[in-house]
Amino acid sequence: MTTDEVFTSIQQQNEIIISLLARLVWTPEKITAIVTGGKRNPDAYRTVYNALDGEKTGIQLAAWLEEGIVLNVGTDTLPEI
Repeated sequence: MTTDEVFTSIQQQNEIIISLLARLVWTPEKITAIVTGGKRNPDAYRTVYNALDGEKTGIQLAAWLEEGIVLNVGTDTLPEI
């Protein structure tokens, strides 16, 4: 196994672990309630949330950053959610 393959494998494992840990804290029901609660068009908010792919900027997701649903892993000048 090459070094690149090892790093790819570790990255995939980390993504799975983080995903599983996140589901312990933020259950699907809790996330749905936060994302769609009190909105005029909850389906639109659900659609946007489901479109999160790790490449949106902090500016695009600032409202959810305050709610704690997404985290800034970038910098203050170039946030990454």
